[in-house]
Amino acid sequence: ENKNDQLFKRITELIGNPEFGQAQVAYFEKNCQTFTDDDENKLEYTAIFEAYVHIMEELIESRLKEEGFTDEDIEAFLLHFRDNFGQYKETNPDTVDVLFGFIDFDKFKAQMLQ
Repeated sequence: ENKNDQLFKRITELIGNPEFGQAQVAYFEKNCQTFTDDDENKLEYTAIFEAYVHIMEELIESRLKEEGFTDEDIEAFLLHFRDNFGQYKETNPDTVDVLFGFIDFDKFKAQMLQ
C-alpha cells in the first residue's frame, strides 16, 4: 500500500468518525439560517463557505499530522487525488463526495439548505 492509499484510507476513517460529522452538523446548524433558496449568492455565503473549508481541512490535517504524515505527504496526496479522482471515486465515492464538498460551493449551499 503506497502513501497516497494510506492517506486516502485514513481520510476515509476520519470523515466517518462521529466527531467529524458532529463538527459538520454543528457548523451547518450555526450558519444555515443565513442561506436562502434563491439564485442570488450573497457575499456573506462566501465567507461562511471559506471558514467551513478551513475548519474541515484543519481538522483532517491536524489528525493526519498527529499520525506522522508530513505536509509534503499531504500535498503529494492532494495532487494525486486531483489528477486521479476517478480512481479514488471507485474506491470510496462517499469520501470523494465529502472532499469535493470542500471545493464545490454549490454542493455546500445545497447542504446548507437541507
